Amino acid sequence: MEAYDRTEDKRFVDVFKNVFKDSLITIPRNYMNFDINNKKPITVYRGDRDNDIFLTTLEYMTEMVILSTLDNIVAGRASGISAVNMMTNGFKNKYYFFLGRYGVVGDA
Repeated sequence: MEAYDRTEDKRFVDVFKNVFKDSLITIPRNYMNFDINNKKPITVYRGDRDNDIFLTTLEYMTEMVILSTLDNIVAGRASGISAVNMMTNGFKNKYYFFLGRYGVVGDA
């Protein structure tokens, strides 16, 4: 996987489901199948459902609220996890990895 792949990419969900089976809990959401070769920003990927922008935002915010209730977290250092940190009283254990500015092609 390359640095510009997105967490909303269905490939990541499939890998985690394969490894963790029934112990993985996800919320129902519209994951995307990104083409890593065209390097388009996430904003150009839209689902074909009514109210997609609203629903995508609701799904993302729901995940952030759920993440803020955890005791431990491993995550990429991106804007979403920064918001999660503001919504929590802190994590017992945390690890953040940083691979550059995610989604900004040519800027690492």
